[in-house]
Amino acid sequence: MATTLHRAMVWLQHPWLIVGVALCLRVAWMVAYAPWDAPNERLITRAPNPDAGSYQEVALVLLRYWNKPGQAIVEMPEAIDSIIIRAPGYSLVMAVLYALLGVNPVWVVIVQVCASVLNCALVIAALRRISAPLGAAVGGWLFALNPTLIDYTQLILTETLFVLGMTLVLYAFAQFRAQPNPAVWRAGVGSGVALALTTLIRPSPLWLIPVLSVLGVFARPLSARARGIWLAGYLAGVLALFVPWAAYNRVHYGSWRLTLAGELYLLDMTGLVVTQMQQPIHQARAMLEAEAFARMRNDGLDPDRQIFERGRYYRAVALDYIQQHPNEFAYYWLRGMLFFWRSAGGPNTGNEWMMSSRAVRRWFQGYYFAYLVALITGLWLTIRTRRQQWWAILFVLTAIYFTLSAGCSGNARFRLQTFVFSLPVIAIGLDSARQKRESGQV
Repeated sequence: MATTLHRAMVWLQHPWLIVGVALCLRVAWMVAYAPWDAPNERLITRAPNPDAGSYQEVALVLLRYWNKPGQAIVEMPEAIDSIIIRAPGYSLVMAVLYALLGVNPVWVVIVQVCASVLNCALVIAALRRISAPLGAAVGGWLFALNPTLIDYTQLILTETLFVLGMTLVLYAFAQFRAQPNPAVWRAGVGSGVALALTTLIRPSPLWLIPVLSVLGVFARPLSARARGIWLAGYLAGVLALFVPWAAYNRVHYGSWRLTLAGELYLLDMTGLVVTQMQQPIHQARAMLEAEAFARMRNDGLDPDRQIFERGRYYRAVALDYIQQHPNEFAYYWLRGMLFFWRSAGGPNTGNEWMMSSRAVRRWFQGYYFAYLVALITGLWLTIRTRRQQWWAILFVLTAIYFTLSAGCSGNARFRLQTFVFSLPVIAIGLDSARQKRESGQV
């Protein structure tokens, strides 16, 4: 009996089994959703999340106006909001697929399914560098079975590729900490490039970059010179991708700004507070955006030409309203932070049975409950393991960062931004518990 149980445990830890299950679940979900039936309507114009349309707009601008995007704001004025808030990485992937295979968003879904399966394998590879095979397998299973991750492979949203980018950051840090004599410069460049690439997909980690630069310097015991070399490599990796992005905006839009995502999101959240969450976000934004545009025109600026100048006016209008309603703003922001961690989420895609199925709903709820128990337990055990406390600090800082930045909306999908860095905590905590149990038996 013991031999059979041991064999089953070894079999369950096999990476190919975990990755195979991840593949089957994602393909099955895609077949159930059948995005190839009226793809433009189901994935873009009437998608479960309206943000899909803005990624499509930027992809078409890159496809048709890549060398003269300034012309796009004249011929496609409806795309201006999308241009200033969407980092180009995700839409660039879409544009390349459209150029090679035709303008059909189904290709994006297929690539996302493949990317998510690759991501599962990369998670296991990263965790095996910092934990035992059992801990790495548990992290792999948590990734493979995560219903929210599976669901979002079917949507024209950045979640799938963003999580892959964050996993590359995790892999770079794990490799750096695991190697006996790492090439410090190369490790820094790898971490910087991975994080910059992730930010090119979705700009939300932009202000996380300096936080992780400080944390990375202390990722392992090094001399002051080696820490400086790592940091220089990290900054070089970030700038290698950010400088072309900034230069592109400067040449074509007259601004070195990378994105106005932060300013427009702040305006959106302020609008939700002013309307007490009683209006859709686009209606809440419209009132405040009109005020920002009026201020621009009074200063002699054209909101439809100096599009990146909108940022400081968005920020000014939002801050004025926040100063007028500080208590309401604090209440709704704290409320959103609570919802950020409270909700288990649910299916956005799938067939009619999946959307209404109690079994699917219980999968989401049961998975999230098990994940939270594993995370809290793993975090407690990892913090108490002195050699591995760095991973706990990494997760806590990123969790605080993304919880705060989620704002009033409290959307459960934004929690995926914290997911990857929670897996080392769970894997290391499991290893710690196993080691204590084994030492107690001895």
